[in-house]
Amino acid sequence: MLPYTLEQSTLIIKPKQANYLVLAVLIVLCFLCLALPIMGFVLTIIEGDSPHFGGIILLGLMALISFYLLRLILWNSCGKEIFVFEKNSIQYTADYNWFKDKVKTISVKGDIQFAAKEAGFKEDKTGVLLIISEEEELESVVKMPIDLLQQLVLKLPPKKP
Repeated sequence: MLPYTLEQSTLIIKPKQANYLVLAVLIVLCFLCLALPIMGFVLTIIEGDSPHFGGIILLGLMALISFYLLRLILWNSCGKEIFVFEKNSIQYTADYNWFKDKVKTISVKGDIQFAAKEAGFKEDKTGVLLIISEEEELESVVKMPIDLLQQLVLKLPPKKP
C-alpha cells in the first residue's frame, strides 16, 4: 500500500504506523504523567493541607508533557499530512485525527516545482517531499522511501497559476 494518496488537487501523506509496543508504552507514560500529579494534588487536599505552589506548577508542567505525548501517540497511530493545491496557493496541514495544526499557506506566483529531498541516514534511502515556489519552500515531515518519493514527484507535474 502506498503511503500517499493523490486525488484531484489534494495530496495526503501518511507516516508509517509505529509498533504497538511503542504506542502502548507512550500511552502508559501519557496517562501516568497526568494521573500521578492529579492524585498527589487530590491527596494533599484530602489530608487537609493546602496545595503548594510548586505542586500547581508541577501539575501544569506534567499536563504539557501529557499533551505532547498525546500528539506523539496520535501522529504515530493515525496522523497524516494534507497538501491542498489551489490556483494561487498551497495549503499544508498536519492532521492528528483528534485535532489539526495551524494551516500553513504559501502563495504561488510563478511555477511550482516538486523535488525529492534526502532525509535521514543515507543507508535508509528515505526522503521528504519538497515543494518550491518562487518565494517560499514547503517541506513535508513524513519520510518515505526515495523511490516512492520520486514516483510521486513524477505524478505532480510543475503547475503554473
